[in-house]
Amino acid sequence: MAEIRRRLQPGETVLCMSRALFGERHGALAVLVAGHQPSDAGVLAITARRLLFCSQRGGRLVVEHDRITRATLTTAHDGRHDLRILTPAGAAELHGVSAQVAVALDSLRADRAGAGAARPPAEPVRAAARARAVALGWPHILTASGATVWTVLMLHVRGERVGDLGLVSALPAAALVAIVLACIGSAAALVRQRTSQRARLIHVLVLVFTLYGAPHLIADVTSFNVTWRHAGVSTYIAEHGSVDPRINAYFNWPGFFLLEALAVQLAGLQSALDLARWTPLVFNLLYLPPLLLIGRSASEEPRFAYLVASVFFLGNWVYQDYPSPQGLTFVLYLSIVAIALTWLHGRDDERVTPRARAALMVVCFLAVLATVGTHQLTPFAMLASVSALVALRRTTFRALPAIVLVLTVAWVVFAAGTYLNGHVDALKDQVGQVGATVSSSVGGRVSGSAQHVLVTRLRLVTAATVWLLAMLAALLLLRRRASSFLPHVALAAVPFSLVVLQAYGGEIVLRVYLFSLPFVAVLVASLVPARVGRVAGAAVAILAVVASCAFLVTRYGNLRIELFTPDEVRVVQRAYDIAPDGALLLAPNPQISWEFARLGEVRQRTIDGALKELPRPPANLAQTVAGLADDLPAYVLITRNTREYEALFGRPRWGTIAQLERSLSRSPLFHQVYRNRDGVIFERRRPPGTSGR
Repeated sequence: MAEIRRRLQPGETVLCMSRALFGERHGALAVLVAGHQPSDAGVLAITARRLLFCSQRGGRLVVEHDRITRATLTTAHDGRHDLRILTPAGAAELHGVSAQVAVALDSLRADRAGAGAARPPAEPVRAAARARAVALGWPHILTASGATVWTVLMLHVRGERVGDLGLVSALPAAALVAIVLACIGSAAALVRQRTSQRARLIHVLVLVFTLYGAPHLIADVTSFNVTWRHAGVSTYIAEHGSVDPRINAYFNWPGFFLLEALAVQLAGLQSALDLARWTPLVFNLLYLPPLLLIGRSASEEPRFAYLVASVFFLGNWVYQDYPSPQGLTFVLYLSIVAIALTWLHGRDDERVTPRARAALMVVCFLAVLATVGTHQLTPFAMLASVSALVALRRTTFRALPAIVLVLTVAWVVFAAGTYLNGHVDALKDQVGQVGATVSSSVGGRVSGSAQHVLVTRLRLVTAATVWLLAMLAALLLLRRRASSFLPHVALAAVPFSLVVLQAYGGEIVLRVYLFSLPFVAVLVASLVPARVGRVAGAAVAILAVVASCAFLVTRYGNLRIELFTPDEVRVVQRAYDIAPDGALLLAPNPQISWEFARLGEVRQRTIDGALKELPRPPANLAQTVAGLADDLPAYVLITRNTREYEALFGRPRWGTIAQLERSLSRSPLFHQVYRNRDGVIFERRRPPGTSGR
């Protein structure tokens, strides 16, 4: 206290004094004198003009009240009072302060409100604001011009020019220059302390459109084969008004498809395919609000939340934001975690009343209920994450893990019993098989053409780099005892527990990356220095450019096989028109735009899947394929994209598509019934005396 008294100026009135421990700081407060360490004990004084803190180790914190944009007093679960102050230069925390600090702060707020209500801004302040606006203008110009040029050029990119490297192989040099300019502008705007929150938000929105919206302008028809399959499920529900769990697994978790069918009917559209082009953009915009809340739960430094969102969007190359149950439930997953970290965080907060807290708990319950009926894997990721928060005492909603577990088990046992009965043995065998799971998710994907192998390896390098940076950040934060980041470290780690469950169709490592990425982004963003000078600013801009260019390859590296042509769609539609009920449609591989119609009436099967166990190519390929249909009417569909798939991933064991087409053309068992520029249909000849549709 003697040190505090020595620092008081003549006539300075002390409103409150309290013992305190220096906690954490985010950013670099210009008034912060070197010497502060976490848990430094000292004395806090609040005067009519400023806040002073003097530690026993010689550290000093002196902040004028005019520089404090927010001061919040919270109560921890053990009754300790913590003071958090936020300034334009950063934030700091003082732990274990007296409750009288709240009285002093309220008195200051009342005095400032009365004295400053009618005070006009001084002309020097206006001049300084104009100078800052001019100085900050060039990042906005770069971002706007780069994003505009990028979008215009996307309209002129031809799908047939896309090669094994994906989108980048078809881009003109001007498009790459445009996205580089946009990234430099956004990076400069985000890291500058004086950029307004509104401007930061606009830059992030432009980044999302540039990365997730504009590239979809090049598609002539709906891209990605699974999108067509999902549209077929929602179409079936809309036409029949019910679900049939016997058709496929999707009907056992129909939440997304029910919502999609409702949206199509309300919008007066013909099919869910009409919604597909902009779904990735919409989903990523829905990810943004919870991402910002997650970022703010770690640091109140003004830039931090927007840096977190930018890192996430630059790193989210996992294509799960197409019209899919995973895309929707990921929104719910992020929302539950954001609510738990922001409002149900285990400390009393005057902004959250008991009624509001109860309402938030109801929202979490409804989000969990919607998730368990929509997706198989996301509830387990939710369970791991909320359990970690409860174990760390970072949420007051301690019943949430039990709610997730009970609802998940109840849905799997009762609602999804049809699927479980037919797959329980296979699912049980995969539990604990970590080596086989990782091998199928990682090793099995590094194959195909040289350029495709390069794309796959770049994805692995990107994921490994992001995780390594997060590990480095976690070590630095734990060394500094930055406790506000502890839940984010745990949330970045717990998705790895999903690997012990099952291979999830060879995609479990991709899902682990996706579920950990929001919290990995928090850790990576913490590496950005609080004070960004010219050298650090240039480094951040360079990293943003490298990340965006890598994103174009990792995100759109499979674009060659994801784009369909109108003629390919006509081939499949023609097959549905001529095939009788109960017929079997065969395709060389899954890269074909089918299953969008006549679910339950015709069956679809790939030759790759049926013949994957063959040790060598069969002597008579047409006869082998004919045997797959038994006595059913059968049609073999070969399209441009099935050939592109083979070129990208390599030939299967049973032979090449060229060999298949020659064998079908020469065989008396098949005859051609339809052909256009991008595909052909072969029908298996029916025995005499049978009739078709």
